[in-house]
Amino acid sequence: MERTFCSLHVDSPDLRLVCYALPMKKTLAWCIGTIALLCLVLAVVYWTVPAGSLPTYLPGYEPGVVAVHFKHGLAALIVGIALLIFVWFKTGKKTS
Repeated sequence: MERTFCSLHVDSPDLRLVCYALPMKKTLAWCIGTIALLCLVLAVVYWTVPAGSLPTYLPGYEPGVVAVHFKHGLAALIVGIALLIFVWFKTGKKTS
């Protein structure tokens, strides 16, 4: 599936519309791959940083708690691996 983008080019005597196609499969794979890597990094953060030292915008932040959030890290790891598998299947060779 390709998505077509068009832009208007204004040259001296004439005005022209130029269209080009961008493969959505590749763009989607890059975006989801980036999110997967962020999930894997987040899993490591959950396993190494105590709950009281997590950034306040992360789920599991509890002021004064010194325990780590193993389940949060496990969930982030599972989501990251699932997204990487999705990207792998999206970018793999197609059999006819």
